[in-house]
Amino acid sequence: MSAYSKLAQIDEPTVNKKSKDTLQKLIDKSKGLSFEQFWNEILGKPKRFGKEMGVLSYENMLKETLEHNKLLMVLKPTSSGITEFFLRWLLFKIMTSNEWKDTVCCVIVGTHESLAVRLLTRIRRLLDDKYDIIFDTARNILKINGCEIFTIASKNLNALRSLDKVSCIYISEAEYVPELAEVRQNTERFIAKSNPFIIYESTIKSAVGLYAEILKEEPSIYKKITINYLDALNQGMYDPAMLEKAKKSRSFAKEFLCDVYSLGSVTGTFPATWVRRAFTSNQEIQCNEYYLGCDSGWEPAKTGISLVGKDTRTDIKQIIVCDEYSEDEDSMLTLIVNLKNIFIDAADKRFIKKVKSACTRDPIEYEQYEKYLKHHKILSEYNPMKSLVCCVAVLFTQNSSREMLSYTRNCLEEGTLQIPSTCTTIEKALLSAQDIDGDLIKEPLSKGHGGDALDGLRICLWGMDN
Repeated sequence: MSAYSKLAQIDEPTVNKKSKDTLQKLIDKSKGLSFEQFWNEILGKPKRFGKEMGVLSYENMLKETLEHNKLLMVLKPTSSGITEFFLRWLLFKIMTSNEWKDTVCCVIVGTHESLAVRLLTRIRRLLDDKYDIIFDTARNILKINGCEIFTIASKNLNALRSLDKVSCIYISEAEYVPELAEVRQNTERFIAKSNPFIIYESTIKSAVGLYAEILKEEPSIYKKITINYLDALNQGMYDPAMLEKAKKSRSFAKEFLCDVYSLGSVTGTFPATWVRRAFTSNQEIQCNEYYLGCDSGWEPAKTGISLVGKDTRTDIKQIIVCDEYSEDEDSMLTLIVNLKNIFIDAADKRFIKKVKSACTRDPIEYEQYEKYLKHHKILSEYNPMKSLVCCVAVLFTQNSSREMLSYTRNCLEEGTLQIPSTCTTIEKALLSAQDIDGDLIKEPLSKGHGGDALDGLRICLWGMDN
């Protein structure tokens, strides 16, 4: 039965007084205890696969690190018990001394308020399940030994600015917090105010995400620690048979290996060896055909532009330009050259008309072209009229998107694509791209990480050979 259910069945004033008395006795009993004593005797050992788990070696290492470092970033394998450790460590700091009395301990999680409440509920249960303590505060606030534990969903960061006397800010699963840049800005301002602990922990999902970038940052104000999944395995946190199955999953490197440098090559759509070969290829090429791929974006999103040359004798292709531009940049419009083959995402008629205004050779109006498509019920990529048109509108259906992604993979795998070293945007996108059954995952490539440039490239490569 939950704490809230029990509270509803008993007289509230009596419960509140009894719970407060029990909690105070527990705090008095906790004073002066070591971390291991507090873990085992006060909170009780957690269970994993039916076995009681004491403080693990890497958890003890984290505790010792926090004795000398207030700014910490942890990269963890999934299900390694790190979140449980930090919740217990927070209670240890609050209950075994008065150091955090009259301060605020802030816990930040992802966008939804329910996630914040769920994390605080885990702290409540550490005391409620064993001691039958009922807390009468709001679901996102907990007050113990004069310290207020306050949870905030990342979309409500304004609540941080009003806090005073902050002793600790704990960001759980930081990689999955969309507003991580804002979180960092808002938390680090407290260093000069109250010098709190600032703790980030997370698994990793992208080699070029902000969390990975902070982990690679040097010099850094943060002490950085990576937990090895083998340590967790050897100490009983994983079932060996289940782990062997997990190794066959494409997400294994992301969830267990914690390698922020080779993550893209292990789990990504385009293996790093293929990408590096494309950037270092020195095959002789004489381009005699040129193609342009455009993936338009509404401001403030960028427009992906790819200009690719092709040697029809060898079928080798060479990227001339592959980058992202704002629509008002003159440099983008100069790329809309008078080519016969310009492939554009069909979703944005506005941009198609803008491109057409820069193309003097286009013999057929886009509206006439669109009427032809609808009348004959054929997709633009299979339209025989495209040989007559400069601007070819390419429909991004699920099937065509998968085909384009697959074709780009083939070009890289077969070594028929050369990319100059100056194309850093597409390099970042290729190394961090991930897909599920051929469907590209957009999130790791959004907000300036090359998603639009990659879309422009795959439209261009697919269009020129189909």
